[in-house]
Order: sequence, then C-alpha cells, then structure tokens
Amino acid sequence: MSKWVRKMDTTAPRKNLKVSIVTVNLNNLPGLISTVKSIRSQSAQCFEHIIIDGGSTDGAVDFLRSISDLDTRWASEPDTGVFDAMNKGAALARGEYIYFLNSGDRFVDSDVLASIENELQQDRRIVCGSVRTTRDGEFAGFADLGRWLPHQGAFVRTDIQKEFPFDTRLRIFGDLDFWMRLQAAGLFEPVRVERVIAEMEMDGLGNHPRFVGRRWRDKIRLHVKHRNVLRLLTDSVLLGAAALAYRLCGEGAYHRLMRLVQLGKRAWSNPWTAVARIWMAAHSLMMWPLRACVYRNIGFLAFVHPSAVVRNFNRVSIGSRAVVNQFVTLNCTSLHIGAYSQINPGVVIYGRVHVGKHVMIGPNVTISGGNHRYDRTDVPMMFQGSRELGIFIEDDVWIGANVVITDGVRIGKGAIVGAGSVVTRDVCAGAIVHGVKATARRSRLPQRHAASD
Repeated sequence: MSKWVRKMDTTAPRKNLKVSIVTVNLNNLPGLISTVKSIRSQSAQCFEHIIIDGGSTDGAVDFLRSISDLDTRWASEPDTGVFDAMNKGAALARGEYIYFLNSGDRFVDSDVLASIENELQQDRRIVCGSVRTTRDGEFAGFADLGRWLPHQGAFVRTDIQKEFPFDTRLRIFGDLDFWMRLQAAGLFEPVRVERVIAEMEMDGLGNHPRFVGRRWRDKIRLHVKHRNVLRLLTDSVLLGAAALAYRLCGEGAYHRLMRLVQLGKRAWSNPWTAVARIWMAAHSLMMWPLRACVYRNIGFLAFVHPSAVVRNFNRVSIGSRAVVNQFVTLNCTSLHIGAYSQINPGVVIYGRVHVGKHVMIGPNVTISGGNHRYDRTDVPMMFQGSRELGIFIEDDVWIGANVVITDGVRIGKGAIVGAGSVVTRDVCAGAIVHGVKATARRSRLPQRHAASD
C-alpha cells in the first residue's frame, strides 16, 4: 500500500468494531467530503472507515491528511479500477462486516448503523436494505438489481468478502459477479431489513446513459465468464437497443426504454400486477390522442379511469404517469396534477388546485379550492357566487383517507395529513398533522337576530 496509509494499532481492535466502511475515490473531492460527512454523522460508533484513493490530483490527499484519526485509515496510490481499489480496502478491514460506500454516495440519515446493529449481532452472512437513487438531485427511484443487491445497501461478512475478492477484469459489473459466485458457493443468503440504507446519484459508469456502451461490453464479459448464453443474448439485445436509443434520440428515450425493461422484469415475477399495469398503459396510450386535444396538458402514460368525472378539460393539466382512479370527480376552474401523483377512488376536487409531484391522495378526500360567498343575508348564499383563493399541495405529500382541505391552504413538501383530518390552515413542510377541530368562531347574522333566535 501507499506510504500515505494511516498508521494504526492493529493488535488491539476495538470491542465494538462491527463494520469496516470502505470508500473508494478518484478525483471526486466534493463527493468524498459528502460521503465522509455522512459517515461521521452516524450515531452508532461501531465502525472504522477505510478510504482508498486512486492517486487523485484534485486536493483529495490534503483533505485525507486533515481528517485522519483513530477511526480512519487511508491510502493514495494508482489502481487498475474501482474493484481493484475495493479489494485493497477489504484487505485492510478488521470489522466483522464490510460495507462499501464510495465517494458521492451517502447514508440517508444518522441512524442507519444504529437501526441495523441488532441484525449485525446475529452473525448473518449478508444484511441488506434499500438504496435510494437520484438523478440531477431529484428522486429517481430505488436501485433494482432483481435478485441481486446494490453494494451500497449490503453488509457482507468480512471473511466471505476476503475469500471472494472482486474480479478486477470486470470494470462495472464486478459486484454482480461477486453475488453470482456467492450463489454458486451456497453463501448468498441475504437478510433484508425494511430500511433505506444509502442514497446514490445516477451519474456513474453503472448508471449514466453516456456509459451504456461500456456497460454493454462489460456485461458480455460477465456472461461469457459464467457461460450464461441466454442472458448474454438478451442483455446484448437490450443494452444494444439502449445504446442506439441514446445515440439517436437522447437521454429521455434511453430512460423510457430502461423503465420498460424494468416493467418487463417485474411482470415476469408478478404477472397479475403486470396485467393491471399493461391495461392501464394500453388505455392511456389509446386515449392519449383524444385527451391531448381536450386537456390543457396530458403527460406520457398519464392514466385517467373511464369512470372518473372530469369537467373543464381545457383547464386540467395532468403530468406523466399520474393516476386518476375510478369514481374521482374533478370540477375545477384550474387544476394541475404533477407527475407520478396518485388520486385514489372517491376523491372530489373543486376550484383552483395545484397538486405537486409524487403526491398520494387517499380515498374519499375532498379538496375544495373555492368557497361560497355569504356576506349578504338578503340573498340566498347559492346566488352570491364564490371566491377562490386556491389550494397548493407541494411535492411528496401524503394525504390520508376522508380528509377535507378547505380553500386558501398550502401544504408543504413532504408533509403527511392523517386520515379524517380537516385542514383549514397551512401545513409546514415535513409536518405530520391529524385531527378534527370544528370550533364556533362567530355568527354571520346581525347580533339582534342571533339573540332573538
């Protein structure tokens, strides 16, 4: 190893050292700082941190010198690729488990290690959770390798990791090859925890469309090594088509094609769900030309159930992949529903309403972005017209069943409104609110009339 390796006493490892976290870096100083910060924020101090730098020239070595302490070791020297560096880090590990969190990746919060510490005490071979992915800072989904695991979500016994080092001839799919070799040896027994472990940006060799050609070649090497002719043919066709789509039509076409591939994989594992999704997609595609003519805007694969009642089409905008389920009523002077949002059965939306992206609205919710006027007592209220302050629901909001939201309310990003609530005032971002509170404020009648009643 390099002369820059941090000297530590290897004869007396700490008793509570459960995890050796290995970080690989090459000329990604901002990503390295972010990763180190997320690791050092962990509330459970049951880990050591090993950083393997590939000889960076962007100031990473100076940063590593500044953070060296008893829990951090590092080395900086050239390597042959990411998996060569990961093998070097594994060779230095002294914890019971090895976990790879490379530069740019980060833990989702400060309690990740504390939340899985009990599982790590059970002497499991592999403990794994979910990995959240982002694209240009926006949520993109969860890493899905089918029956395999993204390394950012897996804690592997150190003795197993050292017995099965990564194949450095593979530059992108060395972790997939690792899982396949463990399965062949009968050691692939992951214990899943219902927990998001880490977050990664989809900008690396394994994810970004500009590297699809390199992924194609590396996947061929992988299948030739394991003599998997069927997967060699299918992956060659799929990745070849993806590379062609990216070159001819750009990044958007590539992502749409890869989403279809993921849907196909899920359909194979759960055919009944696939039938429902195929029907929704087919219905959306068949109805899109008509809806594009009458709606203000209708996104790609947006689904509106045939039994939904929609009025004022030209004032309704529905984002891509949004779902409006059966028996929903949309009677709005202005309505925007963001991409991927879901409106469940029995929802009624009136007036002027904005619904952001990734919003879940439970069944039988009433959202009234307007209100009857009642200023005059000599004219029935139904003839006094209405006023519309509007309702603004920001992104990533969950609204439970049977909620009532009144005019003039703004619900902040990431908020949760509990079932049965009556929302009459703004809800802060990230807040959780619930309950019904209908308190008498004043009478709209003159005081003498109220007294005589």
